[in-house]
Amino acid sequence: MISSVNHPWGYGQSAIDRYGDFWANLDFTFNDNLRESSFKRDFKEINVGTLHVGGSNIRMSYKELIDQFVEVRHIVTLAHIKTLDKNETFHINVHHREFKLKKHEISKLYETLDGALTILRKKYALGLYL
Repeated sequence: MISSVNHPWGYGQSAIDRYGDFWANLDFTFNDNLRESSFKRDFKEINVGTLHVGGSNIRMSYKELIDQFVEVRHIVTLAHIKTLDKNETFHINVHHREFKLKKHEISKLYETLDGALTILRKKYALGLYL
């Protein structure tokens, strides 16, 4: 079974029509081969999963996931400070690829990265990688 943050296959057509394909397909899937021993070596460099964004599948290490989360959190803060038209876009780099995202898509990316980090930490704390 695929371990996913957003479970995009469960979205109804009305949500897809309202928010768009980019929003609907945004997801993070976890590396099923993670074990506790992986975290003991160099835990920041291990491949923790794949970010699915804008038709790209981007493999990410734990460090890259944290760095991307921090960058997106900063952009989300700026997006919410400014009053934006719902169709205004922000340029954002994800692992050396540039995307133009609307405010709701940036928020979804932020929630996805935050969810991925939270799940990884909780699974490790609960010993689910044994």
